[in-house]
Amino acid sequence: MTKEAKILITIAGLVLIGGGLLAVFANPQPQEPSASVDPQSLIREDSHMTQTAQAKVNIVEFGDFQCPACGQAHPYVKSLLEEYKDNADVNFVFRNFPLDAIHPNAHIAAEAAEAAGKQGKYWEMHDLLFERQEQWSTATDPIDIFVSYAQEIGLNEGEFKTGVSQRLFSDVITADYNDGVALGVNSTPTFFINGQKLEGGFNPAVVKEKIDQILSGQDVEASVPDGQSAMETEQPVPAVAEPETNTETVPAS
Repeated sequence: MTKEAKILITIAGLVLIGGGLLAVFANPQPQEPSASVDPQSLIREDSHMTQTAQAKVNIVEFGDFQCPACGQAHPYVKSLLEEYKDNADVNFVFRNFPLDAIHPNAHIAAEAAEAAGKQGKYWEMHDLLFERQEQWSTATDPIDIFVSYAQEIGLNEGEFKTGVSQRLFSDVITADYNDGVALGVNSTPTFFINGQKLEGGFNPAVVKEKIDQILSGQDVEASVPDGQSAMETEQPVPAVAEPETNTETVPAS
Protein backbone atom coordinates (compact mmCIF):
# COMPACT_ATOMS: atom_id res chain seq x y z
CA MET A 1 0.00 0.00 0.00
CA THR A 2 1.39 3.39 -0.95
CA LYS A 3 2.01 6.18 1.53
CA GLU A 4 -0.70 8.26 -0.15
CA ALA A 5 -3.26 5.44 0.22
CA LYS A 6 -2.47 5.08 3.93
CA ILE A 7 -2.98 8.80 4.41
CA LEU A 8 -6.36 8.68 2.63
CA ILE A 9 -7.53 5.72 4.76
CA THR A 10 -6.49 7.55 7.94
CA ILE A 11 -8.40 10.68 6.89
CA ALA A 12 -11.48 8.61 6.06
CA GLY A 13 -11.33 6.98 9.49
CA LEU A 14 -11.12 10.33 11.23
CA VAL A 15 -14.12 11.60 9.25
CA LEU A 16 -16.19 8.58 10.31
CA ILE A 17 -15.21 8.99 13.95
CA GLY A 18 -15.99 12.69 13.80
CA GLY A 19 -19.37 11.96 12.26
CA GLY A 20 -20.15 9.46 15.02
CA LEU A 21 -19.27 11.95 17.73
CA LEU A 22 -21.40 14.59 16.03
CA ALA A 23 -24.37 12.21 16.02
CA VAL A 24 -23.96 11.57 19.74
CA PHE A 25 -23.88 15.25 20.62
CA ALA A 26 -26.67 16.10 18.19
CA ASN A 27 -29.03 13.59 19.85
CA PRO A 28 -29.42 14.45 23.54
CA GLN A 29 -29.69 11.65 26.05
CA PRO A 30 -32.98 10.99 27.88
CA GLN A 31 -33.86 13.51 30.55
CA GLU A 32 -32.94 12.89 34.14
CA PRO A 33 -35.91 11.39 36.03
CA SER A 34 -36.34 14.54 38.13
CA ALA A 35 -36.20 16.93 35.19
CA SER A 36 -39.38 18.77 34.29
CA VAL A 37 -40.87 17.77 30.96
CA ASP A 38 -42.63 19.56 28.13
CA PRO A 39 -46.08 20.49 29.54
CA GLN A 40 -47.58 20.37 26.04
CA SER A 41 -46.66 16.70 25.72
CA LEU A 42 -47.82 15.94 29.25
CA ILE A 43 -51.35 17.35 29.12
CA ARG A 44 -53.25 18.12 25.93
CA GLU A 45 -56.39 20.24 25.70
CA ASP A 46 -58.43 17.12 24.96
CA SER A 47 -56.80 14.94 27.63
CA HIS A 48 -59.17 13.29 30.09
CA MET A 49 -58.81 15.01 33.46
CA THR A 50 -60.74 15.32 36.70
CA GLN A 51 -60.23 19.08 37.07
CA THR A 52 -58.26 21.46 34.81
CA ALA A 53 -54.63 21.76 33.77
CA GLN A 54 -54.51 25.06 35.68
CA ALA A 55 -54.72 23.18 38.99
CA LYS A 56 -51.83 23.55 41.43
CA VAL A 57 -51.26 19.80 41.35
CA ASN A 58 -51.36 17.80 38.13
CA ILE A 59 -50.94 14.03 38.43
CA VAL A 60 -50.56 12.38 35.03
CA GLU A 61 -50.63 8.63 34.51
CA PHE A 62 -49.53 6.94 31.30
CA GLY A 63 -51.33 3.63 31.58
CA ASP A 64 -52.46 0.47 29.82
CA PHE A 65 -55.91 -0.90 30.69
CA GLN A 66 -54.69 -4.50 30.30
CA CYS A 67 -51.53 -3.99 32.36
CA PRO A 68 -51.76 -5.94 35.67
CA ALA A 69 -49.57 -3.38 37.48
CA CYS A 70 -51.91 -0.58 36.36
CA GLY A 71 -54.88 -2.62 37.55
CA GLN A 72 -53.26 -3.18 40.93
CA ALA A 73 -52.38 0.49 41.32
CA HIS A 74 -55.87 1.64 40.31
CA PRO A 75 -57.69 1.24 43.68
CA TYR A 76 -54.97 3.22 45.45
CA VAL A 77 -55.08 5.95 42.82
CA LYS A 78 -58.88 6.03 43.03
CA SER A 79 -58.84 6.19 46.83
CA LEU A 80 -56.37 9.07 46.78
CA LEU A 81 -58.44 10.97 44.21
CA GLU A 82 -61.57 10.41 46.27
CA GLU A 83 -59.86 12.21 49.15
CA TYR A 84 -59.26 15.28 46.96
CA LYS A 85 -62.36 15.07 44.75
CA ASP A 86 -63.73 18.40 46.01
CA ASN A 87 -60.42 20.22 45.65
CA ALA A 88 -60.18 21.96 42.27
CA ASP A 89 -56.42 22.35 42.80
CA VAL A 90 -55.79 18.60 42.44
CA ASN A 91 -56.12 17.32 38.89
CA PHE A 92 -55.67 13.74 37.65
CA VAL A 93 -55.01 13.02 33.98
CA PHE A 94 -55.02 9.62 32.29
CA ARG A 95 -53.08 9.16 29.04
CA ASN A 96 -53.24 6.02 26.90
CA PHE A 97 -50.06 3.99 26.60
CA PRO A 98 -51.15 0.54 25.37
CA LEU A 99 -48.33 -2.00 25.21
CA ASP A 100 -49.74 -3.77 22.17
CA ALA A 101 -46.84 -6.21 21.84
CA ILE A 102 -47.72 -7.91 25.13
CA HIS A 103 -51.35 -6.81 25.66
CA PRO A 104 -53.44 -7.56 22.56
CA ASN A 105 -56.63 -6.13 24.09
CA ALA A 106 -55.06 -2.95 25.45
CA HIS A 107 -55.75 -0.79 22.41
CA ILE A 108 -59.39 -1.81 22.01
CA ALA A 109 -59.93 -1.24 25.74
CA ALA A 110 -58.61 2.28 25.27
CA GLU A 111 -61.08 2.63 22.37
CA ALA A 112 -63.87 1.61 24.77
CA ALA A 113 -62.84 4.26 27.28
CA GLU A 114 -62.61 6.91 24.57
CA ALA A 115 -65.99 5.90 23.13
CA ALA A 116 -67.53 6.22 26.58
CA GLY A 117 -65.86 9.60 26.95
CA LYS A 118 -67.55 10.72 23.76
CA GLN A 119 -70.83 10.27 25.66
CA GLY A 120 -69.56 11.91 28.85
CA LYS A 121 -68.80 8.70 30.77
CA TYR A 122 -65.04 8.35 30.41
CA TRP A 123 -64.21 7.87 34.07
CA GLU A 124 -67.04 5.39 34.62
CA MET A 125 -65.66 3.17 31.83
CA HIS A 126 -62.06 3.80 32.94
CA ASP A 127 -62.88 2.43 36.39
CA LEU A 128 -64.81 -0.59 35.09
CA LEU A 129 -61.99 -1.58 32.74
CA PHE A 130 -59.51 -1.69 35.60
CA GLU A 131 -61.85 -3.18 38.20
CA ARG A 132 -62.93 -6.00 35.87
CA GLN A 133 -59.63 -6.44 34.07
CA GLU A 134 -59.58 -10.21 34.59
CA GLN A 135 -62.98 -10.54 32.92
CA TRP A 136 -62.00 -9.12 29.52
CA SER A 137 -58.20 -9.15 29.30
CA THR A 138 -57.96 -12.73 27.99
CA ALA A 139 -61.05 -12.61 25.76
CA THR A 140 -60.54 -13.31 22.06
CA ASP A 141 -62.95 -10.50 21.19
CA PRO A 142 -63.87 -8.36 24.21
CA ILE A 143 -66.23 -5.96 22.41
CA ASP A 144 -69.40 -7.66 23.67
CA ILE A 145 -68.05 -7.42 27.22
CA PHE A 146 -67.37 -3.73 26.73
CA VAL A 147 -70.89 -3.27 25.34
CA SER A 148 -72.28 -4.81 28.54
CA TYR A 149 -70.31 -2.21 30.51
CA ALA A 150 -71.70 0.51 28.24
CA GLN A 151 -75.23 -0.69 29.00
CA GLU A 152 -74.45 -0.71 32.71
CA ILE A 153 -73.37 2.93 32.76
CA GLY A 154 -76.19 4.10 30.52
CA LEU A 155 -74.47 4.71 27.19
CA ASN A 156 -76.08 4.62 23.76
CA GLU A 157 -75.15 1.04 22.85
CA GLY A 158 -75.15 1.47 19.07
CA GLU A 159 -73.01 4.58 19.09
CA PHE A 160 -70.61 3.03 21.55
CA LYS A 161 -70.24 -0.25 19.65
CA THR A 162 -69.68 1.57 16.36
CA GLY A 163 -66.96 3.72 17.87
CA VAL A 164 -65.12 0.75 19.37
CA SER A 165 -65.47 -1.73 16.50
CA GLN A 166 -64.43 0.84 13.88
CA ARG A 167 -61.51 2.09 16.00
CA LEU A 168 -62.70 5.67 15.65
CA PHE A 169 -60.39 6.91 18.40
CA SER A 170 -57.19 5.29 17.18
CA ASP A 171 -55.60 8.67 16.35
CA VAL A 172 -56.26 9.95 19.89
CA ILE A 173 -54.73 6.83 21.43
CA THR A 174 -51.70 6.97 19.14
CA ALA A 175 -51.17 10.65 19.94
CA ASP A 176 -51.18 9.82 23.67
CA TYR A 177 -48.72 7.01 23.08
CA ASN A 178 -46.39 9.19 21.03
CA ASP A 179 -46.42 11.87 23.73
CA GLY A 180 -45.43 9.19 26.23
CA VAL A 181 -42.55 8.06 24.03
CA ALA A 182 -41.38 11.66 23.66
CA LEU A 183 -41.41 12.00 27.46
CA GLY A 184 -39.32 8.87 27.92
CA VAL A 185 -42.16 6.60 29.07
CA ASN A 186 -41.31 2.94 28.44
CA SER A 187 -43.34 1.12 31.07
CA THR A 188 -46.78 1.21 32.66
CA PRO A 189 -47.91 2.68 34.87
CA THR A 190 -45.72 5.79 34.70
CA PHE A 191 -46.75 8.82 36.77
CA PHE A 192 -45.74 12.46 36.62
CA ILE A 193 -46.50 15.05 39.32
CA ASN A 194 -46.28 18.63 38.08
CA GLY A 195 -44.00 17.54 35.26
CA GLN A 196 -41.65 15.41 37.35
CA LYS A 197 -41.55 11.66 36.87
CA LEU A 198 -42.53 9.72 39.98
CA GLU A 199 -39.71 7.30 40.66
CA GLY A 200 -40.06 4.04 42.58
CA GLY A 201 -43.66 3.21 41.75
CA PHE A 202 -46.96 4.63 43.02
CA ASN A 203 -46.81 5.07 46.77
CA PRO A 204 -50.09 6.59 48.08
CA ALA A 205 -48.44 8.01 51.21
CA VAL A 206 -45.60 9.62 49.26
CA VAL A 207 -47.97 11.02 46.62
CA LYS A 208 -50.30 12.43 49.29
CA GLU A 209 -47.35 14.08 51.01
CA LYS A 210 -46.23 15.56 47.69
CA ILE A 211 -49.75 16.87 46.98
CA ASP A 212 -50.09 18.46 50.41
CA GLN A 213 -46.66 20.07 50.17
CA ILE A 214 -47.49 21.62 46.80
CA LEU A 215 -50.87 22.83 48.05
CA SER A 216 -49.15 24.46 51.02
CA GLY A 217 -46.68 26.23 48.74
CA GLN A 218 -43.73 23.86 49.13
CA ASP A 219 -42.05 21.92 46.33
CA VAL A 220 -40.18 18.64 46.66
CA GLU A 221 -38.80 16.00 44.32
CA ALA A 222 -41.38 13.47 43.14
CA SER A 223 -39.43 10.45 44.30
CA VAL A 224 -39.67 7.72 46.90
CA PRO A 225 -37.37 8.31 49.89
CA ASP A 226 -34.42 5.95 50.24
CA GLY A 227 -35.33 2.74 52.01
CA GLN A 228 -39.07 3.09 51.40
CA SER A 229 -40.77 0.58 49.13
CA ALA A 230 -42.93 1.62 46.22
CA MET A 231 -46.22 0.78 47.94
CA GLU A 232 -45.23 1.23 51.60
CA THR A 233 -47.71 3.31 53.61
CA GLU A 234 -48.67 3.76 57.26
CA GLN A 235 -51.39 1.18 56.63
CA PRO A 236 -49.65 -1.73 54.85
CA VAL A 237 -51.05 -2.52 51.41
CA PRO A 238 -50.25 -5.31 48.94
CA ALA A 239 -47.22 -4.58 46.80
CA VAL A 240 -48.05 -3.46 43.29
CA ALA A 241 -46.42 -5.52 40.53
CA GLU A 242 -43.39 -4.10 38.79
CA PRO A 243 -44.34 -1.72 35.97
CA GLU A 244 -44.49 -3.50 32.65
CA THR A 245 -41.89 -2.40 30.13
CA ASN A 246 -42.64 -1.71 26.51
CA THR A 247 -41.12 -4.37 24.26
CA GLU A 248 -41.32 -2.45 21.01
CA THR A 249 -39.97 0.93 19.96
CA VAL A 250 -42.43 3.26 18.27
CA PRO A 251 -40.95 6.64 17.30
CA ALA A 252 -42.88 9.72 18.28
CA SER A 253 -44.52 11.49 15.39
